[in-house]
Amino acid sequence: MTAPVPVMWELTLGWYGDRLDPAWSPPTVDHLQGLLDAVGLTDPFWRLT
Repeated sequence: MTAPVPVMWELTLGWYGDRLDPAWSPPTVDHLQGLLDAVGLTDPFWRLT
């Protein structure tokens, strides 16, 4: 499965953008699935659960 670079960049910002924040905590699967859905990665391949 492929995704355009701009889509992956947007996903990466949401997925890792706050990783170095001292208050960071691991996101929930629902949150990560929401990020995938928000950038249009909705094919069954992209389902986390």
